Amino acid sequence: MAAFFAGSERVLVARVGGRFFAVSDTCTHYEQSLSGGMLDTERAAVECPLHRAVFDLATGEVLEGPATKPVKVFDVALEGDDVFVKPASD
Repeated sequence: MAAFFAGSERVLVARVGGRFFAVSDTCTHYEQSLSGGMLDTERAAVECPLHRAVFDLATGEVLEGPATKPVKVFDVALEGDDVFVKPASD
């Protein structure tokens, strides 16, 4: 799990069981960086290090509060060793 810039947006990229996920690196509760949090490989989720909100990496949905808004999800494409992200299509 690591954070990168995609244009001007900071994106968290995580690998769980060989699958890559990408979501906004900013918690919607208190604007904390999620990349400093814990990766939950059982649920494919990330826990915010500040107030412990948990977000689903596939959907961005909140699994545990205090956050109430989901994080933005990005589509992921792999080309060789490179990981590319773009905003998910609705």
